[in-house]
Amino acid sequence: MADSVRQSITIPGELARKIKRGAKRQHETFSKALLHYARLGIAEEERAERNLRGIVDKIRSAPTAEAAEAFTDELTEAVFGPQRRVTLTGQPLRERQERYARSQGERKERLEEERLEQSPRAKRA
Repeated sequence: MADSVRQSITIPGELARKIKRGAKRQHETFSKALLHYARLGIAEEERAERNLRGIVDKIRSAPTAEAAEAFTDELTEAVFGPQRRVTLTGQPLRERQERYARSQGERKERLEEERLEQSPRAKRA
């Protein structure tokens, strides 16, 4: 870990009061509380970036356009928040997710039927 660096910063009054309250609750100094909150913020930023990269990877590797749409909706929610229940196309998110799930179920059934039709036992009967 790098050496400590002394840094002078200006913090809005309301934020400083919140940090002081947090420091008092945790029985630590203002500096330690500020450092704690900074680390939490950085960790959250890194987690959010990993989450977004994961969703983008899902979109890129989606097997169908409908799957890509569903993951695009997931990306929209990750960027704009869970209150965004209508997708960019104007369709409710849950409706699109349900449609995608139905299409995947139908696809699996179709593949299973094709597999059964091509199996050796089916040809003998």
